[in-house]
Amino acid sequence: MIIAGGKIIFKRIKKSNCRFISLDSEHFSLKNNLLSNNIKKIFITASGGPFYFSKLKSFKKVNLKQVLSHPKWKMGTNNLIDSSNFMNKILEIFELSYIYDIPLEKLDFVISKNAFIHSIILYDDGIISFNCFKNDMLIALIYPLTSNGIVKNYISSEPYIFNEKNLMLKNNFDKRFNFFKYYKKMIQFDHSRQILMMLLNNYAQSLYLNNRLQYHEIVPFIMKRLNNMDTKTSLTSLSKIVDFINNFKSKNQYE
Repeated sequence: MIIAGGKIIFKRIKKSNCRFISLDSEHFSLKNNLLSNNIKKIFITASGGPFYFSKLKSFKKVNLKQVLSHPKWKMGTNNLIDSSNFMNKILEIFELSYIYDIPLEKLDFVISKNAFIHSIILYDDGIISFNCFKNDMLIALIYPLTSNGIVKNYISSEPYIFNEKNLMLKNNFDKRFNFFKYYKKMIQFDHSRQILMMLLNNYAQSLYLNNRLQYHEIVPFIMKRLNNMDTKTSLTSLSKIVDFINNFKSKNQYE
């Protein structure tokens, strides 16, 4: 996650003419499709994590093992929690906005259970581009090697095209998830609020893992604390972010 210093990092990359390669599957899937200026909307996809397709009526009694049981990916604890409650999607949208210099109002996400579709682009002329590849992440991870001719690309996604289940999409936001109650507000956050949300998300996760916060309370905890913070907080550099964190902890405002 590089959103904390996103603006600074990407400005330096552009000035230095460096080649930036994103390895996150959704961001990577867009690498060859953003040359046009007539993009109307971009959707990245979410697999739904362990709960979206479950029949649970409430998440108040789910345990940590269930939260960390992602059906598709093996990731670290923090990423698994984010994926289970959809917080990872808003963070990926923020990243995507900075990486490709795309306004937040043009970004959104949909559910693709089998994670074969990684992104969708809607153009002003009515054309739609589906960006798909095998969902084991290897294509994205070995691209720096294949693009430079170091190794040959031996991965084929062709068999996945002919399985209709891989092409199914859902855009209904499930009311069981607290995340969707706040999503429209999150998507309008400026850079400083994005950083504050990320910091609070990390802290909420630590409280949850230490049995000081229940799973279903993570997102409301974040948003409640954000609402109580100074909207003029400026976090335009890494040093300001560090100073803010130290000051915030010293005042015990996380509690």
